[in-house]
Amino acid sequence: MTAPAVRGFSPVPSSPSLASAAVGIDVVVVCAEASTALYREPLQPTRRIAVTTSPDTALQLMKRADCGLVVVDGDVGEMGTTVCRGARQIVPPPMVLVTLSSPEAAPAVLDVCDSILMKPFAANLLAGRVGRLLRLRERAHAVRHDGHRAGIERKPSVDAADGRPAGTLVERTDGQCPQCGRQHVVMFDYASIRRAWYACKGCSSVWLARRIEC
Repeated sequence: MTAPAVRGFSPVPSSPSLASAAVGIDVVVVCAEASTALYREPLQPTRRIAVTTSPDTALQLMKRADCGLVVVDGDVGEMGTTVCRGARQIVPPPMVLVTLSSPEAAPAVLDVCDSILMKPFAANLLAGRVGRLLRLRERAHAVRHDGHRAGIERKPSVDAADGRPAGTLVERTDGQCPQCGRQHVVMFDYASIRRAWYACKGCSSVWLARRIEC
């Protein structure tokens, strides 16, 4: 059965349409109306998705549905940042993937997302990234559950420092910002087979350097 796609709902919590649309959704996408096909076509064949242009609707859907991931198109601006921050308040929080048109925008969202995907991207790359993030979340949940049941404390590699599943952002202490010299930088997306995008949380510089596998 094809999952319902949510577009432009009025942000009314008691809306019966919203409640019914939220059932079974595992991926919520927030983007401009003109970009809906960019996300719907690669994801809808294999995922139960809802696409909306409203941040309020997105947050309601994440709370009502068993949502494992929210995809935020960075071109929606501050509205997207609002969705990312709101997702962090949900328990358990969904993973957050942000797509960006410019690498210079990455430093502003590093602290509110789990993964960044640069545009333009191939449809199979988006589908693969979404699948990977959902698997990481499932693995983290399973390990936490098993550890609690066995009465042991486990901190797997898929868990971030604050207890969230780790995404695809790679923090490196062996790198160095070419602008400020800070030795704590973040690899946020691949640019080619051998090169990747890096960002500095200190001065917000962005640059290309040798890629490492993660």
